[in-house]
Amino acid sequence: MKKYLRSCDEISADIAVAMKRKKMTLESCVGRFNSQYKADIQQGLKAAMNKDFLQRVRTASFKVVSARVIDLCKFLDVNPYISQKRERHFELEFAQVEQAVKQRPELEPKIKQLLHSITDIVAVHGA
Repeated sequence: MKKYLRSCDEISADIAVAMKRKKMTLESCVGRFNSQYKADIQQGLKAAMNKDFLQRVRTASFKVVSARVIDLCKFLDVNPYISQKRERHFELEFAQVEQAVKQRPELEPKIKQLLHSITDIVAVHGA
């Protein structure tokens, strides 16, 4: 069965939540990842993590779900693939938000900030 990757925004939100849940800073996450995969990194099987890359992934400032992003997902116990049994509770609402952003692109930064705030609240209060 073919697996399909989730969107960059979805993965990013889950990575941010996972880091908060595990109480990881950029620095501690990078250190743990590089330590855990030291042998693979030395053999060239995995790319080393750095704070710049991690910050871009955590804030959805990336466009391609690369092998490096998938490695980070595995490390943080985040599923990068679309679940077959996925329920979409806010499908209509998100479609309306997408339409609003298409009509008024200047709203995109504010809406992204709002969505990140929602994931922060969920991370603090538990999912």
